[in-house]
Amino acid sequence: MFIGDGAAWIWNIADEYFPNAVEIVDIMHAKSHLYDVAKAAFGEPEIEGIGSWIKAVEPLLFDGHIPAVVARIRALATEHPEVSDMLEREARYFEKHAKRMQYKAFREKGYQIGSGVIESACKHVVAQRCRRTSMRWTEQGLNPILEWRCLLKNNAWDRYWYPDTIAA
Repeated sequence: MFIGDGAAWIWNIADEYFPNAVEIVDIMHAKSHLYDVAKAAFGEPEIEGIGSWIKAVEPLLFDGHIPAVVARIRALATEHPEVSDMLEREARYFEKHAKRMQYKAFREKGYQIGSGVIESACKHVVAQRCRRTSMRWTEQGLNPILEWRCLLKNNAWDRYWYPDTIAA
């Protein structure tokens, strides 16, 4: 599984290093695109219009009905020609990443659809140990420390250091 925000460079990395990974657009990034659409169409002060549109479209996104999301965005483009270029770009964003936004199917398979868990793990494993005041690391020095920290946090320390004892 590979979660990203939709930027082309992220998917290029996924293709190069994880060619068989299931690619998922982070749900919060997708939702932020919906909010951008609503704000562009209704205007920032129109909270009620934004809220009702989001309330109608967000479940479609969450269930992976991306063609319906795209149709709703294009309907707004027709109603609000002054921002139709931006809305069309957003519609193409959703079309381009439709296979990466099958959130209902991903959840049914037990996949994470948001990067929050991953970001939290990075903070917990890496930042708490390696980003303290005055710490400086080289890649050569940091990688072994992080490997050991991952062993410790995954309760795998003994399995790594004492494999024969654990097998007995």
